[in-house]
Amino acid sequence: MPSEVSNVEPSHKSGNPGNGVQNLLVRTGGRDQNSTDDDDLDQGNIMEKVFFGVLWSLDRERPINGWRFCYFKLVFEWWQLFGVTALPYYGWNINVTEMWWRWLGFWDMTQAFSVQQYFVYLKAFYIINGLVCLAFLSLIWVGWSFKQRHQNTRWFAKLLSLFLVFSLEVFGVGLMRLIQVGMECRYVGYSNRMHLTSHPALSCKAMPQVAHVLVCWFMMIIITAAGFLSCLGRVSINPITRSMLAAGQSGPDMVSWVSKVVVTMTPVIFGWRRLITLVHFFTLFHLTVVFLRWIPHLHPHVNCFRIGTYTSCLWSSGMALLYVYHPFVYRKGTQIEDFSRHLTPVMLYGCIVAFCFGYGIAYIRIHWYIKVIQKAFAAERIALLKAGGMLGGGLGGTVELNNDGVVAGSGGDPHNPNNQANNPNSAEIIGSNGLPMTSRAKEIFNFRSPHDVDIAARCMRRWIQDVELDMEAVKLAETILQAGLLKFSGDSFMVLVYANFLFEVQDNANAANSQVQGAKKQARGLVQRYMIFYREQEYLHSSSVRKIGESTLDLASYVEFQRNYKMALRAHRDALSAIRSFWQYLLRSDVSFQNLSELLRHIDEAMSKADKTYRIVLERYPVSTKLLRGYAKFLEVVKIQPLKADKLYTEADKIEAAQAEEREGVDLDENEEGSKERLLRKVDERVQAVVIINSRGIIQVANKNAYQVLGYSKGELEGKNVSVMLPPPFSQRHDMYIKRYLATGEERVLNRINYVVALHKNRYVFPVSSAITKVSGAGEESVFMGVIDRREETPGTCCVYALQSGSISAVDLAFIDWFAVSLETIVGQNLSVLVDEPDKLSRVIDEMSMMTVTQSVEADLRIPSIHVKHFYMASVEVSAALRLVGMGTELLIKLELRRQMSLSDLILTDKTGKIRYVTPDIAHSLEVPPSVLRSMSIHSLIPVPYAALHNSYIKSFCDDSPPIPSGLTCRSGLSLPLGTHPRTQRIVHLQVMMTEESGDVNVKTLVFPSSLEKGLDERRLRLRVTPDGRVLEVLGNTAEALFGFSPQLLHRRLLSEFVDVMRGENVFEIMLDLLDLHIESPGCSYRVGISPPIASPVPGDLVANVTTALVLSQYSKPAIMTIKVESALKSILAGEQMVLELSFWRADLVSGVLEVDRYGKIQKVMYHAFLQPQLIFGAGLGRMQGSNIADWMEVDSPGIQQFFSSGRGGLKVNINSSDPGAKKTGPLLTLRGKHVDMGKLEIYVQAVAMEGIGHLSSIVVRVNNPSCGPKGFAQLIKDIKTTNALHHARKMQALAAPSGVGGGSNRGDS
Repeated sequence: MPSEVSNVEPSHKSGNPGNGVQNLLVRTGGRDQNSTDDDDLDQGNIMEKVFFGVLWSLDRERPINGWRFCYFKLVFEWWQLFGVTALPYYGWNINVTEMWWRWLGFWDMTQAFSVQQYFVYLKAFYIINGLVCLAFLSLIWVGWSFKQRHQNTRWFAKLLSLFLVFSLEVFGVGLMRLIQVGMECRYVGYSNRMHLTSHPALSCKAMPQVAHVLVCWFMMIIITAAGFLSCLGRVSINPITRSMLAAGQSGPDMVSWVSKVVVTMTPVIFGWRRLITLVHFFTLFHLTVVFLRWIPHLHPHVNCFRIGTYTSCLWSSGMALLYVYHPFVYRKGTQIEDFSRHLTPVMLYGCIVAFCFGYGIAYIRIHWYIKVIQKAFAAERIALLKAGGMLGGGLGGTVELNNDGVVAGSGGDPHNPNNQANNPNSAEIIGSNGLPMTSRAKEIFNFRSPHDVDIAARCMRRWIQDVELDMEAVKLAETILQAGLLKFSGDSFMVLVYANFLFEVQDNANAANSQVQGAKKQARGLVQRYMIFYREQEYLHSSSVRKIGESTLDLASYVEFQRNYKMALRAHRDALSAIRSFWQYLLRSDVSFQNLSELLRHIDEAMSKADKTYRIVLERYPVSTKLLRGYAKFLEVVKIQPLKADKLYTEADKIEAAQAEEREGVDLDENEEGSKERLLRKVDERVQAVVIINSRGIIQVANKNAYQVLGYSKGELEGKNVSVMLPPPFSQRHDMYIKRYLATGEERVLNRINYVVALHKNRYVFPVSSAITKVSGAGEESVFMGVIDRREETPGTCCVYALQSGSISAVDLAFIDWFAVSLETIVGQNLSVLVDEPDKLSRVIDEMSMMTVTQSVEADLRIPSIHVKHFYMASVEVSAALRLVGMGTELLIKLELRRQMSLSDLILTDKTGKIRYVTPDIAHSLEVPPSVLRSMSIHSLIPVPYAALHNSYIKSFCDDSPPIPSGLTCRSGLSLPLGTHPRTQRIVHLQVMMTEESGDVNVKTLVFPSSLEKGLDERRLRLRVTPDGRVLEVLGNTAEALFGFSPQLLHRRLLSEFVDVMRGENVFEIMLDLLDLHIESPGCSYRVGISPPIASPVPGDLVANVTTALVLSQYSKPAIMTIKVESALKSILAGEQMVLELSFWRADLVSGVLEVDRYGKIQKVMYHAFLQPQLIFGAGLGRMQGSNIADWMEVDSPGIQQFFSSGRGGLKVNINSSDPGAKKTGPLLTLRGKHVDMGKLEIYVQAVAMEGIGHLSSIVVRVNNPSCGPKGFAQLIKDIKTTNALHHARKMQALAAPSGVGGGSNRGDS
């Protein structure tokens, strides 16, 4: 995938993708045909990322970086390396028993362990082995934590980093020598082969030595790999860090580690002294040259000291080589001994001279090199200033690279070889003072490699009074880096060095990130890949910090913010707890002054800790309104500093208002003629989008409306090229338009209204009217202003824009909403891939291509019917209109589509409920844009309290488990409300199915329109009956499936023929009693059984009676009966026949919601036509309102807390918790209910804690195993009448009692 590095002026703080078709395809999701699928680090090896993540985590938590540790490490490095290269084994005239040599040669572990028993070595070895294995397992855990974005490993990473620093960096050679003692088996070139050197009596071929040797070899491989990776992670991407050991590149450290492995392993394998000394000498020589050539460390004295130590070891190995070969010395014992006696002090004392020599050479190499380069660039700058007669700062600026990493000019026609932008010899760097710097910059000094540029750019490391950087040195370093980019434009290391400069020195994170994206497309090795990974992690971290950590793409930074925020809250809470403890102690009778002083001290400590915590966290997140208000509350309540708290409250309000202002929108309501006049002659910044650009197309200023229309956040547009607002081909041609105007003065776009499309930040287009005018300046100093008005889109249409070749350039948002396409899959494809009939479309495009330009623009070619592919559903039939649109000479094919058929409503979610796609009609009916719905969860469309329960519903569906009992689940097959606002709520019928796409489980929900009446008919049967029980009419459209027979069969039937409780009873008498109850207690309901109509039993007819009993037992379905008087009172008094309306609700479909406080008192019976909990208990709404839940169900206590119990004494949730992430739903419980008819009642109950004050909860209730009507229904009705009469009498007696008497409950027994 191609990438470009932005051309942004240093004064701005935002980067920008550059021009070009390829870069536009990157931003819109397309891919260049020359790109590969694996050329991006983000698509690289997962294991490599995990390794890099471990190294990055350990480097961030590196515990020691001071100068004392630095020189301690360097001295120990020399000590160990010298101890293994200056061995007495070579024949030095050294008394190994002397104390000074024992210390100096301590790291020759063979000699140290040879005087000990073998098991002593094994103990030491396996102890170290265990620690190394523990560290290795810890590294695996850190890698897993990084992969899972866990943030609880920082303290552990600190400890692990400390262990690795000392074991690999400080004592690395000693650790290797300790392991090698157990594997020194005299393999080649030794006498007494395959015996341990430290214990010659032990054979390496015998057990258990064989096992120990194999373990040693395995551990040696592990240590070698670990040390290599540790060296890789020592790179520092901050060029101005004060760390003494910081290195701009880790390659030399890796060479150093490999050299140490070679030096220590050579005597282990080979016994020939000449070969050993040769290997040692050339290995150390190569190491010294590498460090002298690349100068890796940013601190010059560290480089000098390290090169001095390597030179010292090189001298000792050179002397050993001279002694072993002893040229000009006859092979006689006395002469060789004399040679050794004279050469040994030369070797020892010469090491000091060699160290000084190496130190001096390195010092000269660094300082002389930098001074020569400084002089060369200073002379060039003076020459330019004299030639141009201009004054100002250095030649700093930024560089724009094309897709191949080659420096590009300021724009132009990519197909014109004579254009300056395409001529590498005429490329420009625009400096921060406006001075153009031509390609002569790369000829100022002949850099041999990008590493030389990196070394020269360290001239920026000059501080004024050891506090701030010298800006003159920074400008010079910037110029050096830009010259290096010109010379090594295709080198990823060079681009990364420049990106580090932009990020750390110029604080231009976005521009630095653009450079990194360019480096990712170039050839790179392991070191470069790790540097890219390191820089991207730092960029994400810095971006999330600037976004205050509360709303970030990076999960890790968001979690880090939450951790800091909760840390501040904990400290705040501890301070409040300390104050509370103090006041509670004062309430005691036995108060001790000693304890009081201790409590006061504890308060001071807690307040000091909380204040310090808030300050530290606010320093990192200075514009977090949550933290500002929390700190203000702390100052106001705890520290009693209201004035300071008020300032913080005011500051938080200002920040919040500024954020809200950026989100405000302005409705542009004006006709077309007025819009033209306003665009050309008048600018109203309050309602128009205004953009100011310079002669290079760089956006200098953009107003608030421009940000809103284009979808950018404040500050994101400044510094970007105006091409980011345009689709191709306009984007890559726009700079050419400006150049052509500046060269010829020809106005092809300026001072006229252009009807074009603008490119949103989310990469879709929308129609706009634009007017571009020149406001000031001449030539290269010209400044242009663009005024943009968004035009209304044609309702019911969507548009696709394509190049004249048929390649799709852009689509509008309606097309994305209609057909569920992703920009990544269609941009750059041919128009024919969108339709099922590509021939139809190709013929029209060919017909358009044969027309002249004028004819094509005026033509409006139509296709009456064509089918466009939908990603999730069947193809959609549309009509199509094609025409050419454009600006200036650039034209696009506009394909306008209008639907011929309505789309089936569809909601697609993942298994967590997040909406992935929703059809536009649903979104519009809910008055929410589809793009907004796609960022929401399906739970936000479900009424409370079922939204809180929906997660469990989805889980049961995806697990293919039985549906959770509830009256309003999408698996109930009933009509349901969709939407939470009463004004936009729709009644729909849902068909849910599970699909799988690319291994991801999705829930596909087809939405069919329904109505309130239809939903009620799905739940109940309504009849008009006479007082004697004769059915006059069946109301509504109740389906046959409700009770298992056609409702029309009930016409003219008696209630006793299909209602179980009335079979064999005096129906007229029962109906009169029910009517009395209805008048006394409106809303009462009664449990009955409904069966297919069958005649009443005939006395003596045994067969008929048995048949009737079988039908009733098998086909009766439990129902709940309600009664309502349909006739008006005036009609009844006039003698007309009374008509009653009976409703039979199927009992297993009845559910409801009770709103209850913490004490169990029912505050509200949440009423909906589909939710009627009063039917479950047989009572009216008035009777349930204000009662306690204990009156309607058998519970342990009246309170609500028991409904959140796990059933074993533990609580699942604290309903008083203020944590918004806490779980707020209780378990599904089965309880015994209390019905008015005193019969058996089982119910399902599930509680949901509600948001807001009052600690209210919703209880969802549904019948479990509903039963038919009770026996003796007629007598039961009479008993209920008697009970109600007694209840009414007691109530009236209580009301009539004198004040202060009574006070009993107003609730009667059920």
